[in-house]
Amino acid sequence: MSLEIPKETESQNTENQEWQGQKWEYLAASVFPNRIHIDSPNLLAKEYNEKVGKKKTSVADDLNILGSDGWEVITWVDDPRRGLLTDSTFLLILKRPVPSSE
Repeated sequence: MSLEIPKETESQNTENQEWQGQKWEYLAASVFPNRIHIDSPNLLAKEYNEKVGKKKTSVADDLNILGSDGWEVITWVDDPRRGLLTDSTFLLILKRPVPSSE
């Protein structure tokens, strides 16, 4: 004996459901010889760039600042703009968990 779910009910259930797993936010950052610059045009990027721009830091220091805020590097790619528009060597993609709203 098999139980069949009517097609109408099946599609209604999946349309109304929201993902319940971990949600992430992502950030792109350009890596320069002595610093990291956040490329995203949002308030977080502005605050971060001002924070590290006020003092002499290294790439490792910048990564530690990002890490202390929950950011994790998930991949990197060569910066296709290198030599043309920027002296950035590569781009980092970072992620961190979005706090649950519960």
